Amino acid sequence: MITVHLEHLGESIDVPFGFPLVDLDGKIRFGCRAAACGRCAIKIFDGQEHLSVENEKERRAKGILGLCGPSERLACQVTVHGNLRLGPLDKKERKQ
Repeated sequence: MITVHLEHLGESIDVPFGFPLVDLDGKIRFGCRAAACGRCAIKIFDGQEHLSVENEKERRAKGILGLCGPSERLACQVTVHGNLRLGPLDKKERKQ
């Protein structure tokens, strides 16, 4: 099992390899679930190398939303491949 630590809740959850973060609804805020609204923007504090590769939809949405760094992701587009620590991305942290 893989451990996902949710910094904002001080909680760790064990998930299987390939687990989609969208299944953590209620622990991470989601809106459209289609990489369009940015409500699920998260910051990866540790373990970004253990996430799925950004797809074109996420890459495009990140550009529009002002999310620039590799540690800034849209949770609705991410699957987990190893341990990580994450939390919601504050709107003030965006580069817009």
